[in-house]
Amino acid sequence: MSSSAGNRTITRRSALLGVLGLGACGFAPVYGPGGAASELSGALSFKTPETELGFRVSSALQDRLGSAETAKYEVTITLSETQSEAAVTADGDTNRFDLTGIGNWQATPSSGGTPVTGRVQSFTSYAATGTTVATQAAERNARARLAQILADQIATDLIIALGSSS
Repeated sequence: MSSSAGNRTITRRSALLGVLGLGACGFAPVYGPGGAASELSGALSFKTPETELGFRVSSALQDRLGSAETAKYEVTITLSETQSEAAVTADGDTNRFDLTGIGNWQATPSSGGTPVTGRVQSFTSYAATGTTVATQAAERNARARLAQILADQIATDLIIALGSSS
């Protein structure tokens, strides 16, 4: 047996023991059966601004956490988006833009009680080189990526904040 084969065996054993150790400490996958995400599945309703970004964030959250007709929590999300120049040529032409998005959310229990709040922020960029059509397509794609990023961050926050209390 070569030393590299011996190292792989040790690494596999270490990984197996590590996984078993996590199970012994009460670790449960968030998206596994009985995990925090499954507790929230279908327990949230989302209110977002009537904008393209709001629609995309709401759709991504519903895809991830489900939608509810009778929700345990109403999640209200306010979104803002700014665009800034990221790269400007010596001639003054902008060839790269940054899109920054901020999402403030508030989850209010349907049964009353204290709302839980949070804030997420991220950015993405796109190139403004080539044709006008290519630049517009790159901008739309960047907005879709930004919405997905914000939705993922909000979903993670909601799972952490509400997963064990729903």
